[in-house]
Amino acid sequence: MEHRFKEKYSSNGVNVIECLDCGFKHLYPLPTQEQLNEFYKDHFAESTPSPNLNDKKESIIGYVGNSSGKRILDIGAWDGDFLDQFKDLSWERIGIEPGKKKKGILESKGIHVYTELFDKIDLSTLGEFDVINLSFVLEHALVPQNILQGVFEKLLKPESIICIEVPNDFNPLQMAIIKNKNIPMYWICSPDHINYFDFSSLEKLLKKVGFEVLHKEASFPMELFVLMGQNYIGNDEIGKNIHKKRCDFEKNLENAGLNNLKRELYRNLATLSIGRSIVMFARKPWD
Repeated sequence: MEHRFKEKYSSNGVNVIECLDCGFKHLYPLPTQEQLNEFYKDHFAESTPSPNLNDKKESIIGYVGNSSGKRILDIGAWDGDFLDQFKDLSWERIGIEPGKKKKGILESKGIHVYTELFDKIDLSTLGEFDVINLSFVLEHALVPQNILQGVFEKLLKPESIICIEVPNDFNPLQMAIIKNKNIPMYWICSPDHINYFDFSSLEKLLKKVGFEVLHKEASFPMELFVLMGQNYIGNDEIGKNIHKKRCDFEKNLENAGLNNLKRELYRNLATLSIGRSIVMFARKPWD
């Protein structure tokens, strides 16, 4: 398929287009499945730790309740940290995690795991779910709409929800960094990061599939540290230090009884397209 584009960005010899056909930014040309298979022989897409797991659980219970017997699926389950948040509920917890080394870790937490890529699983064998989570998955997918379509048509009950988290790339603070610091677009990562979403393009993709978007929020805008002089890009030591600062900020608000204020702040950041990652909840409506 030839992709028409509104704008093209280049960094270190890698091209990303704002695609008129797909509705979001992606690598151009797209890698082939064979190229991805070759890459992942030696590299596997690692999950990015999500610091807002308690917040996600709070939202999920707010939408579907906490009664027993519900089913929850995490696509890209990694170490099972997300599903572990629900161990106190009588829910069936299932993970899809292609990293076979993670199977034992997941099973030790009481999680049933499928160690295959999503598109290799016969979805009709999984049954229907009340909640499905995809954290840092869609940016790696060759055709992300196919994953969402499979979830929508075959895995979610009507009125059930999906939670998606992806990097918020080409956001205003990132663009400010490259203009002020004279560095390339450091968030472009080929070939494993194929797609680059913002709040608008992710919402449009969900609606295209048929979802009703419920709410969206951001994570802490880590780019602020770079703009204030702490350039963590390519510097693991600074990166660890500012990650601790971010965690301290959130923990101190929580300890002060102000977690709702923090979440309201992050929801407002989302309206400005600011924040390091996008967190979006959507519902499969009744037909």
